[in-house]
Amino acid sequence: MILTGRSLPRSNQFIPHVLIPPCGRGLVVPVSYRWPKRKLTVAVDGKLMCGRRSRQHVVRGLANLASRTQRAVSRPRPKWKDLGMVPALVVHGSPIFRHRDLVECRRWPSPITVLSPEALLPALQEIPGEPDPNRAAALAERAVFLLPER
Repeated sequence: MILTGRSLPRSNQFIPHVLIPPCGRGLVVPVSYRWPKRKLTVAVDGKLMCGRRSRQHVVRGLANLASRTQRAVSRPRPKWKDLGMVPALVVHGSPIFRHRDLVECRRWPSPITVLSPEALLPALQEIPGEPDPNRAAALAERAVFLLPER
């Protein structure tokens, strides 16, 4: 399921897309950016660079958005405390070294995936877990309720 145009409760922070995988074990928050076509996007020592410019501020912003989204959806009921979250940075225009990379961020416990639009679907298909339609539907219903449309 794909939710579009959502916002965080009691906030004006916009969430462009929220994806619920078939396993229903977590949420995927992809954020898209268009960067210059002639500049290569690559992780250097765990930091994201587009050409010579650091784009680490974008990674920090995505980590903050993912953290706040996870808190908003998992907080009201203990059943969802194990809710997984996958922040994904989708870069349009600028080629990505190996089409997919991982970058570190102190604000997020695991590396954040940076990928091209072409690599998004294969990455989503790699999310582990057996399909659980009931759990996915319950999570989708909860996300629709807790993340209001903007």
